[in-house]
Amino acid sequence: MSQVLIWLLALLALYCAYCVLWGVSSARVQAGPADFLLASRRLPAWVFGLFATGATFGAWTLLGFPSLVMRDGLQFGQLALLAVTVPLTGVLFFKRQWLLGKRHGYVTPGEMLSDYYGGDALRIMVIGIALFGALPYAGLQLAAGGSLVQWVSGGAIPAHLAMWVLTLVLMLYLCIGGLRAAAYVGSLQGLLLCSGLLALGLMALW
Repeated sequence: MSQVLIWLLALLALYCAYCVLWGVSSARVQAGPADFLLASRRLPAWVFGLFATGATFGAWTLLGFPSLVMRDGLQFGQLALLAVTVPLTGVLFFKRQWLLGKRHGYVTPGEMLSDYYGGDALRIMVIGIALFGALPYAGLQLAAGGSLVQWVSGGAIPAHLAMWVLTLVLMLYLCIGGLRAAAYVGSLQGLLLCSGLLALGLMALW
């Protein structure tokens, strides 16, 4: 067994253990469905910030985008200007949405729209749109994770095996710990994303 494979297995084991640990610890403090689904509306701001950053940009920013710049040239880098739309949307809408949420107790856009327009049709529509976009996105991320593990291991670990292991770990901590577990695991992913981007930039300069 090569040294690279040993390090890869050790890091994967640590990551899976971290995910399951947060799932179990979150399950122990749950007081009901609201705690499972909304973490009692008490997630720390820094956790939500890292969680939202990792969920918004994802591994595509760290792996997919630089690889396409390397393949197609710097002209592909112009696509990075689309990232401006994320903070721009926040500047235009999120502050007002946050103020409304603080005043009326809203957590999701569907909850706000349902209360404003007086019906559940928009709430169901928002949930449907979110599922329609989130499920393929999650599937692509897991498939890409399996392919990455196969590449790093030099083919010793098949992509499908790695993908299914990651999928089972994901389902395990989400079904056990709910939103709190997802947020704290996502905060680690946000930290890894930022650290990876910094390291990649320093390597490119070097």
